Amino acid sequence: MLGHVALAAGNRFVAAAGSLQVTGGAVLLPAALVLPDVAGATLTLEPGAVSVPATGRTPGGLAVTGAVADGAYAYRLQAPPQRADVEVTAVAVKPLGNTELTLAAPVAAATFDGGTLTLGSATWTVLAARDRTVTVVTAAAAPVPSAGRLTGPPTPELRGSWLPNDDRTSAQDPGPTTSLVLWARSPYAWFRGSDDETVDGFDAHNPDYACGPTPVEDPICAGFDDLPAGPLAGTFRTELLTGVADGDVRATAPGLQIGWQPGFGVVELSFAPPVDVVFVHCHTGEGGLVSILRDGVTVASAWIPSAPDGVRLVGPLDTVRIEGQRVSVERVCFTPGWTCVPFEKASFPQGSSGEQSYAGLTVASPSAMTVVGNELRVDPVTFVWNLGGPLPPISATLSVIIIRLPEPVTRIRLRVLTDCAVWLTGNDEEVATLPGTAGQTVTATARIGVIDRIVVLSTDPLAITGPCHDGGPFGWRRQEQWTWRRSMRAAAENLHHVDPVLAPGDYTLSVLTGVEIGGASPGSAWDQQVDTTFTVGAPPGLPVPTGDPAQDRHYPGGGVLADLTAYVRSTVPVEGERPAYRTYDVGVAFTAPYVSRMFLAEGAELTVAVVDPNGVDRRSGAPNRWGDGPQIRLGEQETRFIKTLHGDGTQICALVDLATIVRDEGLAAGAGELLAPATQHVAELRAAGHARAVYRFAFTTSRFADFRHHVAYASGALRRHAADGSGTVDLAVLTADLDRAGDVVRTAVASLGTARAAATTGTPTRAQQRPPGHNSTPTRRRNRRSWMPASGWQAYGRRGPMCGGSGLSPDRPRNCRRASRSPTCPTRCCWRARNRCDGSVSRRRSPRPHTLASCGCLPSRRSVRPTSERSGGVGSR
Repeated sequence: MLGHVALAAGNRFVAAAGSLQVTGGAVLLPAALVLPDVAGATLTLEPGAVSVPATGRTPGGLAVTGAVADGAYAYRLQAPPQRADVEVTAVAVKPLGNTELTLAAPVAAATFDGGTLTLGSATWTVLAARDRTVTVVTAAAAPVPSAGRLTGPPTPELRGSWLPNDDRTSAQDPGPTTSLVLWARSPYAWFRGSDDETVDGFDAHNPDYACGPTPVEDPICAGFDDLPAGPLAGTFRTELLTGVADGDVRATAPGLQIGWQPGFGVVELSFAPPVDVVFVHCHTGEGGLVSILRDGVTVASAWIPSAPDGVRLVGPLDTVRIEGQRVSVERVCFTPGWTCVPFEKASFPQGSSGEQSYAGLTVASPSAMTVVGNELRVDPVTFVWNLGGPLPPISATLSVIIIRLPEPVTRIRLRVLTDCAVWLTGNDEEVATLPGTAGQTVTATARIGVIDRIVVLSTDPLAITGPCHDGGPFGWRRQEQWTWRRSMRAAAENLHHVDPVLAPGDYTLSVLTGVEIGGASPGSAWDQQVDTTFTVGAPPGLPVPTGDPAQDRHYPGGGVLADLTAYVRSTVPVEGERPAYRTYDVGVAFTAPYVSRMFLAEGAELTVAVVDPNGVDRRSGAPNRWGDGPQIRLGEQETRFIKTLHGDGTQICALVDLATIVRDEGLAAGAGELLAPATQHVAELRAAGHARAVYRFAFTTSRFADFRHHVAYASGALRRHAADGSGTVDLAVLTADLDRAGDVVRTAVASLGTARAAATTGTPTRAQQRPPGHNSTPTRRRNRRSWMPASGWQAYGRRGPMCGGSGLSPDRPRNCRRASRSPTCPTRCCWRARNRCDGSVSRRRSPRPHTLASCGCLPSRRSVRPTSERSGGVGSR
């Protein structure tokens, strides 16, 4: 498990995050943790977003100001911004909408760039602070000489995104199962540089990634494998159940046999507490019955099947009885029922108020609590809320009982003796609000999440019985799913946070991991803290090339980050397009929301210069304006992450509000200053204190200053065109052809719609189902049989004289074998071929390899096929 991640710049603390424990008001960190001085940092605890100032380290953790409730928390520790009290002695208004201030004492360089200057109740953004000079943005009134405070930019928060990353071939192999990417806008940043197939594969293998695995309430099963094989008699104990055997009952380890010897057998199994559902896996060779009982009364029964199956019965029940002959029982499974905590006068602290621990519950009320019989009773008290200012206080008289459950559950049940309202929450989120009527048993089920607190409110004296809730581990599984969904919501929140910027320099990242130990002696064992150092370089375009081609192929001397091109999304005007009006602004839209702060952290604020062919900056005095882009621009990884979270829209477990996503920055310069007409200009992004531009693009100006100038240049006269021909214009004649064509189109479209409707919704006839000229198979078969006899006899009559005969007449019997010898056709050829009067030939009895056509007894079928069949019509072969 990950216990702690910290970031430091040299010996200066920057940020940390991890887990801690609060015990007795003391904030405890892992003993192996090493941190720089954290005095002045802000400690934020989750859940609840409780923030307290940290004053330093203690031997076991942190010293804080303020009270913190005991418990386990996730935390963030953020260093305070730099602050300095200053005295402004002089003010000078400068171009570009800036003002230069002179201080009475110097300040540290590159410490307050991007921060604020506060004089009285007014605040200005600081562009640069060097020695005794501070430059601020003055959109409205400029500062006046006075005392104030400089505050540096906010220090980074340590945030990250987790992603499952199980690349092991088996669970026994060592290796990580998750990956943490610091300051990633989404967990899918891990896929940067991967193709779509990788992301699609991850989504396909992790369908529950957004919402977490759906918890299933698995039944608890007893298989009797802990019983020694042999006869059972009287009371016995097996796993979670107590049983009683009567008659012929044997344990087979696993399973039971009932009534296999001559005789009859009965087994009763008891459940404490009662359960809701029981499933008996059994079958019988003779006959048997399964019954469920509650308080000795039979609730339901079912016959035992002969095939290996089972019997499912729904209670509530506290006993299941299995009886019969030749019955085999493999196992008995049940779903946990209700766990009830009754209020008892002898054990409850009578007359107490506030929070009280009772039988695993935490019961609280502002008024005195008493137990009468099995009812907990409280009286109303008056609450007063002071709203402050001119508003009068608000008061209400209510009876209140608050019950915290010992574990997360999914179902609750309690009886109320007063008209009231029952409010259910889980993890400080509302689950349900239910009305209660005197004498009613209020029952509720959490469809999503869990229930861990019950609040009962009434305007009258209140009385309730002890609450009941579901038992078993299902509530904890729901809690795990809720924790997963909360982590996904936290991951989605990174899209709404401003990305941190680290000033150039050396940093140390410290990581502390450990092992959580369960079982009889739970605890945790921490590894040694691992420190990794890295360096943050200057922004793109600021480092100067070394002149060595080998080194200047990559950052810092060259490569992709040799200038700011990788951070520019678009320019205004667009390079290479049509001419731009001369007074319009010139600007750049970036691909990230932190470009300005990246250069401010280096102490080199960005400005836009517009240079003409003579090298003159035509807008040297124009104001520069930073702002957010008009559109949300998401990268491929962020887009895929949002798509995964939203899914098909039926179950959104971590909603991303696109309206609040941090937008990318833009920088524009201009206040209507005229550029040279019809001339190519070059726009340059310049960093203060550096001679080389970090980005350049060229554009051409128009002849006109703006659109109004362009329109005003027109004379207002319409162009005259010479007429072709003479006569008057008849619009009816000109449009007649167009109207006729339109009618044809409309008619064709209507016919198409009618035909489509008939084809898709009507009942077509058999003729409509066959195309024209198509003959069905039965028809073709009948036609072929009709012409084969006549054509066969005709052909045989022509071939007959070759065998010495005069042919066969059509009225000859069907099996006609008459033929005489001839030199060209042996008698046995026609005899063995068994010519048939219908023209077909049976060759199975012919011992000769030659065909009938070779001996002249019957022509081949191709020679006698009708012309219509040889023409290749529809259905021909």
